[in-house]
Amino acid sequence: MIFDQRIRSVVIAGMIVLWAFSRGFAESPGNTRGMAAVDIKYSSLERIVKATEDVFIEKGFEVIESDDYSFVFERPGSRWKDISFGGLEGGVIEQAIVEFEEKSPELFWVRCDVNMVKGRGGDPFFEDKTKVMKAFGREYQKLLNKVKQIAEKQPMNVIRK
Repeated sequence: MIFDQRIRSVVIAGMIVLWAFSRGFAESPGNTRGMAAVDIKYSSLERIVKATEDVFIEKGFEVIESDDYSFVFERPGSRWKDISFGGLEGGVIEQAIVEFEEKSPELFWVRCDVNMVKGRGGDPFFEDKTKVMKAFGREYQKLLNKVKQIAEKQPMNVIRK
């Protein structure tokens, strides 16, 4: 009887751990907020976009695509990321997708999802994208925290060029 309870406890604990890993350790209520996210208050979209662009470019990213409410940044993966996501082939590209969502006139959500892209070359059909789990989002959370710090400090008249 006691043995059955212990087994049941171990199975339940294992299921909880697996669930946490599958969710990336964090999930927000309502819409998904990406692997890294910040709420920015009392700032304009223009200031947030400018701060985002500056922070990511400073960290070696290049703007690949952009529109009014999103950016796609890319940079070559580090050696560790090459091995982790590309195996012996290496050549992984780190792709950060940053999106902006206005929740109210005083509040914006900024969220970031990251893919590791292997096989970048001529045809996008042959690319292999691996979505990075939230559990590994610390580096990107730091970038978004810096975006928040800059966007909330800047004077109201700063706009994107």
